[in-house]
Amino acid sequence: MNMKISAKLSTVLCFLSALIIGCTEKETQVEVSSVSLNTATIEMVEGETFSLMATVLPKDAEYDGVTWASSNASVASVNSGTVTAVKEGTATITASAGGKSATCSVKVSAKIVAVTSITLDKTSLSMQVGDTETLTATIKPEDATDKTIVWTSSDEAVVSVSNGKITALKSGKATITAKSGTCSAECMVTVSVNTESITLDKTTLSLAVGESATLTATVKPDDATDKAVTWSSSDESVVKVDNGKVTAVKSGKATVTAKCGGKTAECVVTVTVPVSSITLDKTTLSLAIGESATLIATVKPDDATDKTVVWSSSDESIAKVDNGKVMALKIGFAIVTATAANFSVSCNVTVTHPYNIIYYTSTDGNIVKPFNESAFGANIISNEYNDGLGKIVFDSPVMRIGNNAFYECKTLRSMTIPESVISIGDNAYYYCSALGNVRLSDATLTIGKRAFYKCGNLNIKLTNKITSIGDEAFRYAFRNTIIEIPASVKQIGESAFSFSGISKIILNDGLVSIGDDAFWASDLSEIAIPNTVTSIGFRAFADCYKLRSEINIPGSVSKIESSLFENSPVVSVIINEGTTEFGYFVFFGCDKLATVNLPSTIQHIGYGTFQDCLVLSNLYLKAPIPPVISTGGDIFKGCNSEVNIWVPSASVEAYKEKWSTYKDNIKGYDF
Repeated sequence: MNMKISAKLSTVLCFLSALIIGCTEKETQVEVSSVSLNTATIEMVEGETFSLMATVLPKDAEYDGVTWASSNASVASVNSGTVTAVKEGTATITASAGGKSATCSVKVSAKIVAVTSITLDKTSLSMQVGDTETLTATIKPEDATDKTIVWTSSDEAVVSVSNGKITALKSGKATITAKSGTCSAECMVTVSVNTESITLDKTTLSLAVGESATLTATVKPDDATDKAVTWSSSDESVVKVDNGKVTAVKSGKATVTAKCGGKTAECVVTVTVPVSSITLDKTTLSLAIGESATLIATVKPDDATDKTVVWSSSDESIAKVDNGKVMALKIGFAIVTATAANFSVSCNVTVTHPYNIIYYTSTDGNIVKPFNESAFGANIISNEYNDGLGKIVFDSPVMRIGNNAFYECKTLRSMTIPESVISIGDNAYYYCSALGNVRLSDATLTIGKRAFYKCGNLNIKLTNKITSIGDEAFRYAFRNTIIEIPASVKQIGESAFSFSGISKIILNDGLVSIGDDAFWASDLSEIAIPNTVTSIGFRAFADCYKLRSEINIPGSVSKIESSLFENSPVVSVIINEGTTEFGYFVFFGCDKLATVNLPSTIQHIGYGTFQDCLVLSNLYLKAPIPPVISTGGDIFKGCNSEVNIWVPSASVEAYKEKWSTYKDNIKGYDF
């Protein structure tokens, strides 16, 4: 082959070779077929990162690397596959390579910042009802996601709360709680009610030295929280006060102050030296019409603060009194009274009259006609009623107010009996229910049977010459009256004062006998029996429900009659030497009787003597020889089984033998 051909062939071959090589290279380049990501969706929280990995296929594909892009970089950014959550929202992350791509949806949620603490600006509050306060809560951290606060009260009846505003509703305590997330804070609220006022039941008080009185303080409102009252005296040398009790120390004035919750109330206390007594130089006075006399009053003690004496007359038409001077105006009877403080003393004033005239008053201002006009020992000449006074005129001096003289004259109110009258007959004033003051003649000797029966308003003084008081003479008479039986009276008749309103009777030496039922069921509260009394009748002091004094029976009374004190509340009885016999039921039902003393002379005790004496605890029996107990009943029936029977020590065995029923109660005593 020639050279040219060879050269040309070489060139062609080289060209072909290059062409072949070029064709071979172009045929071997591998393209990207797909791009995929390791996840198609991501949910993230602000600030979080996530690594996306892109897979490019085929693995031998030729590409210039993976490019990353975010559809909303403000929500989620991406750098080399690392996705960063920026803020709440959505974005699409795209990975691209060799013309292929893959996407991932990203959802970004807001970051949750938990509450770590909550505090209140106050942890305790003191409030008054009606007040309001606002609590401020501070939450940490400041960027906490949910800073909602829930407010609650432990007792909404005491304190209510709304968004931190507290309202005090009533007194008490409650806890306010502020809660956010899992954290909470508390404030203790105390609600009180202020004292609005304090008052005292007395603003002035008058006391005598040594006296005391209690002041009562009232604090308003009723539900005030602090109702404690403090007391003080402006001068404790005059007045002391302890928890409202005021005690007078010496004469003078002091102010007692009660204080509560800043409020005060005062009471001005005046301390005086009290009057202890008042006496008159005369207790009786007899004047003729037109005469006058001066009574002198003595007030004790000498240093009494107020020695003022007030004078009064029960009937100024009869006797008028001015500063102790008594003037007789008309015939009749009046009581002149001198009063100092709470003490009074009286003088009975009689304005004299002729012996042939009876003066009287009536409730209706009309004539009172005697029931028996022949009962006076003289004949009635006239009977008139003028100017509030009745006048019965007789033809001769009146010697007696005879039987049935004023029987059931129920309008008769008072009567003055002539000095000539020596006796008050049977039923003389029977059932004169309105009869009050009766002035007896000093010459009166006897008061007959039922003379003042049912005179429930009677006021009478028994004169010093009366020798006897008839049966039922004062039955159902008197009202809360003290009666003195003069020494001239030897006998008190049966039922003489039964069912009467006498509260006390004074018996004088000289009285010999007290009749059956003499004081039965009366209002008698105390009595002293003189040593001259030798007999006391059946049931004489029975059912005297006010008789609570100690009773001393003189030894001159040889026999204690049956039922003497039945159902009366006597507390102690002493029977003196000389008494030998007890009737039956002497102390039956004396449920206040605790102690009885019997003398050595006692020989016989009737059955039921101490029956139903519920509190009887001690019977002192001095008799060395056991008295005989009558058959028919237990002398201690219904009593406390623990009644102590005290007998002479030397006689204990004898008593246990004779009184075997009560042997366990018998004890020795050295009298």
